[in-house]
This record gives sequence, C-alpha cells and structure tokens, in this order.
Amino acid sequence: MNVNKLRQRILKTKLDGLLVTNKVNVAYLAGFKGEGQLLITPAKKILLVDFRFKQQAVKEAKSWQVSERSNFRPPEEAILRLVKKLKLKRLGFESGALSYGFYHKLSRTLLPVKLAPCANMVEQLRAIKSAEEIRLLKKAAGLAAKSYAFAKKLIKPGRSEEEIAREVEYFMRALGCQSCAFETIVASGERSSMPHALTSGKVIKDNQAVLLDLGCRKSGYNSDLTRMVFLGKIGGKIKRNFKIVLQAQAMAIKAIKAGVRVSQIDRIARQYIIKEGFGDFFGHALGHGIGREVHEYPAVSPENQDSLKQGMVLTIEPGIYIPGWGGVRVEDMVLVKQNGCELLTQT
Repeated sequence: MNVNKLRQRILKTKLDGLLVTNKVNVAYLAGFKGEGQLLITPAKKILLVDFRFKQQAVKEAKSWQVSERSNFRPPEEAILRLVKKLKLKRLGFESGALSYGFYHKLSRTLLPVKLAPCANMVEQLRAIKSAEEIRLLKKAAGLAAKSYAFAKKLIKPGRSEEEIAREVEYFMRALGCQSCAFETIVASGERSSMPHALTSGKVIKDNQAVLLDLGCRKSGYNSDLTRMVFLGKIGGKIKRNFKIVLQAQAMAIKAIKAGVRVSQIDRIARQYIIKEGFGDFFGHALGHGIGREVHEYPAVSPENQDSLKQGMVLTIEPGIYIPGWGGVRVEDMVLVKQNGCELLTQT
C-alpha cells in the first residue's frame, strides 16, 4: 500500500522512478533492515544489495525483486545498469539522504539521465501511522512512562546525573526495550537551561529542579518523554515558569486535530509564553513527528504551513530556558485524530 501511494507521487511529479537511499525509508517500504537501495518505478520495485545482505534481503523483502551488486564495484555502476535496463530518463533521489560525494558520482555515471531532488516524499507517507504502527508507538510510550516512574525514585540529592541515567537505561533494557531512543538527559540546577544538555558527573543537590528526558525504542518505534522532578524547597520563579510551560502545552494540545495548520499549534503555545514575558527563552520548535525516527516529519514549527492529518503522532514540548539559572520543559506524545487528539504518554 505504501509503495502504491509512493508510485502515485512519482507519477504526479513526472518522474520515471525514485532512488531511495535513506536506511529508515528502505526498511519502511521494503521491510529490509540491512544496507541497500531501492529503485521504484510505476511497474518495478527493486532492492539493490551486495553479497553480505543477499540472503537477508530475500527473506525480509519477499515481494521485492532483489538485485545483487558486486561488493567490489561502486554502487552507482549497478544503479546505472538498472536505469539503462528500465530506460529511465528522469530519476528522483532523496535530497536529504544522499551525500554530496555519492550524488556527484551518481550524476556523472548516469549522464544523460536527469537527477531530480525530492524532499520528504517517503517521510510524508511515514507521517501517517497505520493501526499497527500506532499500537507499537503506544507500547513504546508506555515503556517510557514506566521508565520515568523508576527514574523519579532514583533522583535524590547526592546522586550524580550520570549514575541516574545509567540505571534508567539499564532498567529500559530490562523492561524489554530494543534500546534507548536516544541518550537519556538528566540535567540538574542551572544545567537544565540547556535543552539538549549532555548528562554529566554533576552531583544533584537538594532544593533543585531536575530535567529528565528519556525515550524507548520498541520493535523499531520510538517514544520521547520529558518531565521535571523538583527536590526539596523550590523557589517561586521555577514554579511560575513550570506553570507557564504546562499551560502552553495544554493550550496547544487542546487545539490539535486533523486539518489545523502545524504552524498554528506552535503559535498558540509560543504566543502564550511570549505574553508571559519569556519569548526570548523558548528558542526551539514546539515539537516534532515521531515514529521510526525520534525526530521525523512534520516539524511542529512556526514555518511549517502543512496541515495536520489523522494518524500523525507528534511530540508537544514547550520550554523556558534561562542561561545561568535553569530551565523547564514538559514533553508528551499525542496521536492526531479527526476531531482532536489522544495523549499517548500517561504518567
């Protein structure tokens, strides 16, 4: 079904075929988890691999024509052979996934075939999750919630950020996670002002706020969850900023439904934070799509004029970050529905 939808897009953009090189997109379309490229035309779907992955490709991509290339020759030569055989004149390629070096070799090898850059062609298909994908994302979100409950008990004065992150990641594996979706963030005190702070050996102190950002990968799908843990006596400024972030998130989530512009969701949360006087301290997008990759299409940003569609899964994560003082962020995953959305991260 996904390949048929992609073929419709190929025809609409007047291409003879599309070369897929993004490993995540290869797995999404063909079910193949090794190294290879896809060549898709209105009539053919070919998986190109070398000797190392031939058996795996035949097993995993049963409905695809598996073409083996020499392990000792450049891949562009094998692509040229297929392009000539299929008599393709205009070939699309994933502009966000192809290195300049590979593009340069490919463009010289394939002359006079015209190479046409294509952005997000497969990613836009991936953005609409199937019922099975939604089930897997809910499973990953549930594992993240359990991991947060475990982490919350660990975060105490006298323990280091690294020690907590290490134990949480071990717990995720013990739960049955395939892996961590990304490196767990534990940022305490003023270090929480860095949105993607690297977890350090810093010892957590009493009367501090701790930002915890974690995610689980299960069956190839990811979760992403951020919570604040407050220790001891917390000042009024932190509490106020936390309430602002919570309200901004609640307002954005309430507005989510199919048909609403993505930029409008960002604008609702951002304008509220600006109104409260902290616009200069919220410098990242409100959220992002999540699925096979932690950050995928669509970006929930002021620039994204696309509309939300039923079946998209997004993170909504407003924050306020004040250098030298500290930051707060709250992040949840939501499933876009026709007349609203469903919160997937319940803690």
